[in-house]
Amino acid sequence: MPVPRLPFLALLFSLAVLLSPSAASQIQPSSDLLLPWFEVDLGDGGRTTLIALANASAAPVDVLISLRSNWGIPVLDVTLTLQAGTVRTVNLRDWLVLGRLPDAALAAGELAHVRAALSGRLSPRDGMYFSSPLGADLAVGSATFRAQGPRPDALWGDVILLDARRGSARGEALVNLDPSVEPRSTCSRHGVRFLAGSGASSELRVWTGRRGEPSSTPELAATHRIQATAEIFDEAGRLLGSHRLELLPVDVLDLGDLVAGEPFGWIDLAIAEDAFLDAVVDAGTSIQLALPAVCLPSRTDAAGPDVRIELFVDGEAADLPPGPSIPVGQGVEWRYVVTNIGDAPLAAVLVSDERGIVPACPGDSLRSGESMTCTSVTAALACQQEVTAMATGMPPIGPAVSDRATVHYFGGTFGPAAIDAEAWILGQDADLPPGPSVATDWLAWTMRPLWDCYVTNTGVLPLSGLEVYDDRGDWGYCGKTALAPGETTGCMGGGHVPQGFNAFRVKAVGKPACGGVVEDSDPIYFVGVPPPRGGIELEALVDGHSADEPPGPTLRVGEALLWTYVVVNTGEIGLSDVAVTREGGATVFCPRSELGPGESMTCSMMGLASAGLQQSLARATGLLPPRSPLPGRPRPSVSDTDSAYYFGALPAPSGGPTP
Repeated sequence: MPVPRLPFLALLFSLAVLLSPSAASQIQPSSDLLLPWFEVDLGDGGRTTLIALANASAAPVDVLISLRSNWGIPVLDVTLTLQAGTVRTVNLRDWLVLGRLPDAALAAGELAHVRAALSGRLSPRDGMYFSSPLGADLAVGSATFRAQGPRPDALWGDVILLDARRGSARGEALVNLDPSVEPRSTCSRHGVRFLAGSGASSELRVWTGRRGEPSSTPELAATHRIQATAEIFDEAGRLLGSHRLELLPVDVLDLGDLVAGEPFGWIDLAIAEDAFLDAVVDAGTSIQLALPAVCLPSRTDAAGPDVRIELFVDGEAADLPPGPSIPVGQGVEWRYVVTNIGDAPLAAVLVSDERGIVPACPGDSLRSGESMTCTSVTAALACQQEVTAMATGMPPIGPAVSDRATVHYFGGTFGPAAIDAEAWILGQDADLPPGPSVATDWLAWTMRPLWDCYVTNTGVLPLSGLEVYDDRGDWGYCGKTALAPGETTGCMGGGHVPQGFNAFRVKAVGKPACGGVVEDSDPIYFVGVPPPRGGIELEALVDGHSADEPPGPTLRVGEALLWTYVVVNTGEIGLSDVAVTREGGATVFCPRSELGPGESMTCSMMGLASAGLQQSLARATGLLPPRSPLPGRPRPSVSDTDSAYYFGALPAPSGGPTP
């Protein structure tokens, strides 16, 4: 019978009520407390961790606070004194961003080291790595609070993880680390609920006391990682899957990668050493919920015969694809670790894998609790690979017992197939609105597609069948249809420019040598605007007179006269090559050849008055800016004409009246 699903927020509220601690389970003051996980955004301040630490005793207590990276390496030690019955509050952003400690300030060099050591970057102090990055400019790790001197059980406190950008906060009590104070918070086997339905996500936070070592590479050495096994169950108790994990000393796991799409259930996590564990549910709103874990009996306490196999590919427990990347044809070392986890000896122990390989084993029997390591070497195959191994053994009484393990690797140089698309418009990487302005007649004037796109094969496999198009239905044209790893080609596409705000994505798709197609897209934003209007106006004058209609002013024949031409740019765009010409080709002098919008100039020429009614027709012309980047495209122009008249009168005869 299917279980009815409550609305998810109502379910979270119900769980919050159910998980509220009762009076009988109140945490007692301790000499040693743990903050299993902190986060501080070193950039824009979106996330930070707020700590409140209290002294329950009647005397002052000195406390050593130690911040550790997710490799468990101490990075910053701070000592403060808690007066009797007081609470001290700390915003870790003040420490890690501003360098302001309770009673001092960090020097610039030490602050740079602390920030790098907690965010997975190379330390400027010694050129070493101290942690694995979990986000850009995000400092993460754990903190311990230890009473000094007589070490009284007097410390208690809480922590708030605040995300100002999302408007969310989550509060929890600091964890007891003193084994003499009950209830204990650490153990080697844990049970914890998960919620992954209705858009929620769950993270599993694991803290161990293991301490790693700084490294010259950004990877923590395998010897400092912690082996763990996670078994996933649904709410009906059915086993959904089993995973072997290699954990950092302080780690966060995305349960979506482990639970195989199951919305509700629980996890049985066995860790090779004592650890603190809890889960955090994020509903995608301001609501976050911490689900506590419970300590379960060790699996070795179970009765009956049993066997477990762990498979490692080149030293990695790669339960989830893609696994390590191994060059094709290179030798791959396989280790099969078989353990008798039951209470009876096993004989006829046989290890094999689905490829028909029988590895070399040091023996064929195992006492209760005993392990052995078998090995084999094969050549790496191309593309994504999955390998399953099986171990079987015969107990003295009863049927054979068996176990299976599956790992993954990718046959390539650095990783799987991948493609990257970067789209541009008018030479701009218009990823953010509103983007550039584009004239609506862009295509008509330029005879050129709207957008450009650079496509790069960022994977390790060749890509063929390259296609580029936008989500408006306009296809692109690329210089190549096949790309080798690391190769880039240019594409262009798109057509009409609608007026107003426009937003769409340009997508590139390629087919690798194995596996499904890969794709990537890049947004483009732009505003379609009417094309700028060009215009020019000419006014011709004779001796300063506006003589648009005949007969115009009367001048004596042979008298010198001045033609002037006022040219105005009446458009919205600058003009170049501005000139005035007259019928007959007479030369008109202009002081310049360029006019900005609204600008004017006066051109002129001298002449002599002729007899009778005279008309002079002049033309002003100018060129608009080029609209096309393509060579040979004609530039648009504007022009205007104007006529001017005058009447040339003959001089009066000597002694006679003037006409």
